[in-house]
Amino acid sequence: MASYPPDKDPREVFAQWLIRPENPWFSRHIVNRAWYWLLGRGIVHEPDDIRPDNPAQNPELLNYLGQELVAGRYDLKHIFRLILNSKTYQLSPIAKTKDPRAAENFAYYPLRRLEAEVLIDAVCQLTGTTESYSSIIPEPYTFIPKTAARSLCPMAVSPARSWRRLAARHVIRAWNRSGTTR
Repeated sequence: MASYPPDKDPREVFAQWLIRPENPWFSRHIVNRAWYWLLGRGIVHEPDDIRPDNPAQNPELLNYLGQELVAGRYDLKHIFRLILNSKTYQLSPIAKTKDPRAAENFAYYPLRRLEAEVLIDAVCQLTGTTESYSSIIPEPYTFIPKTAARSLCPMAVSPARSWRRLAARHVIRAWNRSGTTR
């Protein structure tokens, strides 16, 4: 059992250990998540199942991206830039072979459905209407009253704007402010 000074917060000690360059698990897990988020399939599939008996489809790629994350001082923007500018990300969605292993090896860009929030936001924007997200299931993210939305998130101007959409806009705006181009 590890010991730490009594004046130190154990969460801080844990966080310091977690991001040490000697700990390959954290960086590999983060880049696998980024790959999964952008390409719909992780280098280790399923993205939550990183363990020794579930090997990466391309261990060299996973190690490279993990090393880049550490070398870039955990700058996720750098990792996203690497993935988004890669040939793999820019491949056509039309498979050149019927081999079922093509998807596992990222031989083409996988077609993915639009998320429901993105689709309804696009329809609302085209039709000039708004939509309130509500559900009979009590989930904290399905309906946010206008007054609560403004107090919780100053960027929220209507209940039609989901948290995911706001986060995506924030990322896109930050990306555009960086002046990065292909």
